[in-house]
Amino acid sequence: MTRTLSLSVAIAFLAGLAQLQAGDPPSAPPPDAKTPRSAPEADAALKAAADRFRSVRIVRDLAAFNILSLSSQQDGAWMVAGLYDGGSSLHSQGYYIEAETGKVIDRGIRPATVLQVWGKWKRMELLSGEAPPEGRYQWTEPDHGGFGLDRSKSMYDFGSVFTGPDGTVICRFFDKKGGAEQFSPVTTIPDDWKTFVKPAYEYHVQHWADFADSDPSGLRKLASGENPFVALTAIRHLLSRTTTAEETDQLLDLARSLPKYRQAVLTHWLLKRNTDNARDIIKRYPDNSDALERLKRLKKNDEHTLDLVLKAVSRATSAAELTGMALGIESWTASLGRMGGASEPAKNLIDKVLERWRSFDRSTVADEPWKSWEKLLIAPGIPEGKAEDRPMPGKPDEAHQPGQNPELK
Repeated sequence: MTRTLSLSVAIAFLAGLAQLQAGDPPSAPPPDAKTPRSAPEADAALKAAADRFRSVRIVRDLAAFNILSLSSQQDGAWMVAGLYDGGSSLHSQGYYIEAETGKVIDRGIRPATVLQVWGKWKRMELLSGEAPPEGRYQWTEPDHGGFGLDRSKSMYDFGSVFTGPDGTVICRFFDKKGGAEQFSPVTTIPDDWKTFVKPAYEYHVQHWADFADSDPSGLRKLASGENPFVALTAIRHLLSRTTTAEETDQLLDLARSLPKYRQAVLTHWLLKRNTDNARDIIKRYPDNSDALERLKRLKKNDEHTLDLVLKAVSRATSAAELTGMALGIESWTASLGRMGGASEPAKNLIDKVLERWRSFDRSTVADEPWKSWEKLLIAPGIPEGKAEDRPMPGKPDEAHQPGQNPELK
C-alpha cells in the first residue's frame, strides 16, 4: 500500500497557525491574550488527524518512559497535569511590510519566524515537590518549517503537546524557569491513566524485584492487571525473556487481548528493538565486515519479529483487537523517519492489518487504503478497566466461529 501524506494530516499539522503577521511584533501580549475564547467547532477530518497525532505521541512517549524517574528531586516538582486551550501562531519577527511602499523589509533578526505558543494547565495530582494548582503558559520557539530536508524525521516529530488538542501529561515543573523549560521532561499519557501514576510509582519502588523474579505466568498476570504502568513494565520484561515456543504462543494471545495503548506499546517495542539493535551494531562496530555479519543475523530476527506480529494480527477475533496493533505499527514507522511507512515490511504489515480489519468491518471495504488506516488508528480498541471485563487470552469471543477469518498467510 502506498502511503501518502493526506490533506487532513497537512491541515492538522498547520492547525492553529495564523497567517504570517506583518509589522512590528507586539512588545507585550495583546490585552485579550488571557481571555478564554471558545474555539469554532472542529472539522471532522481535522479532529481525526489531531487525535491520530496525539495517539502516536502517547505511544512513543510511553515506550520511552521510566516510571522510576519520578523520584523526588532537589529542584522542581513532578505532577500529573491537564493541558487545555492550547494553541499557536506563526509570527514574523525578521520581516515586516512597509505600509507606504508595500515592500518587505528585512530587520536582520533570526530566526525570521517563530512560533508563539500559549495555553493553560491544571494540576491533577502532585507526585513530589510543590507546584501551584493551575497556571498559564506562553512562549516563543523556533519554527521548524515543516519537514525540511531532515529525512530522519516523520510528520509526527513536528508540533507540540502544548499547542493542542487538550490532553494529560506527566511532567516535571520548575516554578522559577520560563518558557518550555518550565515543563521538562513531558510524557503524554491517555486521559484515563492519570489516577494510576502515583500507585504505579509506589508499587515499582516497593516491588521492583518482583518483575525480575516473576515467571512468565506472573508477568502475564501483571500485564493484564488493572494498573497500566505496572502492566507496561511487565510487558517489557516478558519481551526480554520470552524464548520457548509455548511462551511465544502465550505472548501472542496476550497481545491481542490487551487494552489499546498497552497493545500499541507492546507492538512498538517488539518491532523497534531490531531497528535499535541495528543502529547500535553500526555504531559499535566500525569494521564493516564484522558489522555486516552481525546485521545478517539480525535480519533473521527481524523476519521472525514481523512474523510474530502477523500471527498476533491473524488471531484477532474482533475489530477492537486490531486498533492497538495498528497504532503500534504506525508509531514504529514514525521512528524510522519520513519514509518509514513506505518500507516493504511496513507496507506488508499495514496491508495485512487492513485485510483483517475489513473482515470484521465490511463498511470500510470501499475506502482507499490510507483512509481505512486512518480510521483504524483512532478506533476505540479494547478499553482499560478490570481484567475480567476484557477478552481473555486464548478465549476468543463466542460469536467468532471457527473457519471464519482464517489466519493470514
